[in-house]
Parts: sequence; structure tokens; C-alpha cells
Amino acid sequence: MTKTTQIGELLRRERLRRDQLQDQTALRFGITQPSYSRWENGQIFPDDKHFAEVANFLGIQVEDVWSMVNGEDPRPVSLEALKEEIAELKRDIADLRSATTSEVGENSHT
Repeated sequence: MTKTTQIGELLRRERLRRDQLQDQTALRFGITQPSYSRWENGQIFPDDKHFAEVANFLGIQVEDVWSMVNGEDPRPVSLEALKEEIAELKRDIADLRSATTSEVGENSHT
């Protein structure tokens, strides 16, 4: 079973358990019936803005929906890893500012 059909099958089973039509369930998610049908049929994934609603509907964690869609567990992030990522971004921004300042200085001499 592919990832799209796995989540689609879960959605179909839950919808039928609740004795709902596709258009009723689609309305719950704020999408059209054809879009919801594509979710159930495994043609497309729910987009990430719907993960919490899908998780709530299925009675599972948002991380479980994410895992089904992405095929892996969400990456655990430590505080130290976030600090290093921020430091790297700050270095990149400083490099970009320096390069931009150099280009402006070179252009003003011409």
C-alpha cells in the first residue's frame, strides 16, 4: 500500500464509520468533494495546512499524519541543533550583507 492510499483508506473508513457522504466530509475540511475524493483515492495527499484537521478526524496525532505523508518520522530537534542552525543563518545573512555592500561600493565608483 502506498502512502497516499494508506491515508486515503483511513479517511474512507472513518468517513463510512461516521455514515457521512464525501461532500459532508469535504465540507468539514473546507474543500470540495472532488478534492476530498482524490484524498481518499490516493491521488493526492492532504496538504500540510489540513494535517491537524485530518489527525483530529482520524483520532491520531498530527505527527502520524506527517509520517504517513512523508514516509518518515518527524525529525526530533534539540535546542543545540536549533542554536547551530540559527548561527549558520546569521553567518549567511552577514555574508550576503557584505557582498551587497561591496557591490554597491563598486557601482558607485563607476
